[in-house]
Amino acid sequence: MTKSSFPLWTAITVFVGVAVLLFAVPGEIVPDVDLASGVDRRLWIGWAHIVVLGGLFVARRFVLRMDAVHLLPAGDAARESWRQYQGGLDALILHWVALYAVLVYAWTQPAGFEETPAGRVAMASVELLNAGGGLIYFFLFFVLDRPTVATSEDPGRDARFKEAWLTVVSISAFAAFGAALARLGRVPGESLAEIARHGSPVVVAIGMMYLFGRFDRATMGVRPLAVAPLWGYVALQATWARASGPQDLVSTGVFALAFGLKLYFLVLQYSWAKDGRLQRRLESD
Repeated sequence: MTKSSFPLWTAITVFVGVAVLLFAVPGEIVPDVDLASGVDRRLWIGWAHIVVLGGLFVARRFVLRMDAVHLLPAGDAARESWRQYQGGLDALILHWVALYAVLVYAWTQPAGFEETPAGRVAMASVELLNAGGGLIYFFLFFVLDRPTVATSEDPGRDARFKEAWLTVVSISAFAAFGAALARLGRVPGESLAEIARHGSPVVVAIGMMYLFGRFDRATMGVRPLAVAPLWGYVALQATWARASGPQDLVSTGVFALAFGLKLYFLVLQYSWAKDGRLQRRLESD
């Protein structure tokens, strides 16, 4: 194995290892004697998402000022792309806050809530919000991958972006509404419903893979080993339908690990903005 290929294999190992570990853990419901503490732990994780990520959003916008002049790229088009990218990150954080607000609401309800009309609507909303996060990952990828801003010299500069974005939105909407309908019990057949329930996590996982794959050494000078833990986050999406359902040991662990990986992702974004990697990437288009 060559030195250059090692980080890639590390990323693949993390991805496969986390997936195998999660599926190897028994999925039985936590016994009644431990159920309260398990639910409490998951609620704490949910509230941590809301409070900590909400605080980070405020810090990004009003303390760190990610739109400050000294952080902006030099060119006009690159500056607009920078604002798009930072706006996408803000949208991702707010999306996480909204998603976990609905989850916390659902988790605080009595047992069997998901089978009530209100519970089905709440969980359908969770699926739509989750898929919305996948769209934001795709948007961030497009901003880094291709010109997304038209200029007076080149009015059609963003044409490929618009075409790709429309395609992604159409496909993602189909998958998201399929997952939502499965939560509402409107998909006939258990096998088809099981497939539909994985629609929104598939959208998120694919969006993540596109974005994380764009954090490369060639165009951004990013060590692949630094990005490797994020591939574990992709693997977590395979457990979404199970983790977002009834409380068990796996769901608690999944949400705790996802919280840590969200913070790691945001730390990387801030670090790359401070050292200019993101700005240089946007200026290269």
